[in-house]
Amino acid sequence: MFAKRGDNGGTELPTLAELQQHIDRHGPPGLRLRDPSWLSAFRINERLAAQYRVGRCFIAGDAAHIHSPAGGQGMNTGIQDAVNLGWKLAYVLNGIGDAELLLASYEAERRPIAHDVVAAAAQKQHAAFGQGYLKHVVKDIAMSIFGNIPAVQRKLQVELSETEIVYRGGPLVALGDPPRRPGRADVGGRARDAHLRDGAATSGPLWTSLSEPRHSLLVFEQRERPIRFNGLAQAAGDRLQIIRLDAEANQEARARYHLRGSGWVLIRHQVVAARGDCDQLATLNRYVDRVLRHA
Repeated sequence: MFAKRGDNGGTELPTLAELQQHIDRHGPPGLRLRDPSWLSAFRINERLAAQYRVGRCFIAGDAAHIHSPAGGQGMNTGIQDAVNLGWKLAYVLNGIGDAELLLASYEAERRPIAHDVVAAAAQKQHAAFGQGYLKHVVKDIAMSIFGNIPAVQRKLQVELSETEIVYRGGPLVALGDPPRRPGRADVGGRARDAHLRDGAATSGPLWTSLSEPRHSLLVFEQRERPIRFNGLAQAAGDRLQIIRLDAEANQEARARYHLRGSGWVLIRHQVVAARGDCDQLATLNRYVDRVLRHA
């Protein structure tokens, strides 16, 4: 647990008795604290770096953004920074893809996410520690009513887990030709899971295949009319795996990616990179040429 001291509160370490006073005032009646393993006092900072990159120098995690512990999103945000930047640095260091396009996309994608996380954490913190009797009464009533509604619980769970974030800007997103208002399963959105089927049998979850540290090309096609990519696999090398799926047998997966018929979805490390119908291959070829081919 954590609690807020008054405006004139010092920075000395809290005592168990001090925390018990907060529990007696705001917690369930009769709850007793004991055997603390760690007690500390800290000041809350809400900061966001103006830039994530200067030349060859990059920052990520707490160096790029810091906020109150409300919501517990600091670790998730930092890990996602590392994943986003890590594969791009690896490509550039190995002479793969357009270096400036890849490196410029990091800040463009991650800083807006951190901006929203910092703002949301501040909102939660101010709501939790707002001063005044009336604010406390309204907060307690709202928590008791809305906190028990499954839809509200689900929305909060999704927000805190950051599983529905969408990258809306940057040169890498633009390369995939996103819609005007992208959502999940669109370019920039997070990949969706589904149970893959091979005929009448279920072969397993899609995310198992997407855990590979490379791009994945989902191809929904009719068996009698396979989609041909004309040297795409050779150009991308082992940085791309092609997963061919029977369009009719995998209608659930196809629907989750908003495909009505045959088509393809390119996924980069759990994020949709590009997508199109079976006859829309120009975007795919352009992406492979700029990102997956040796420079």
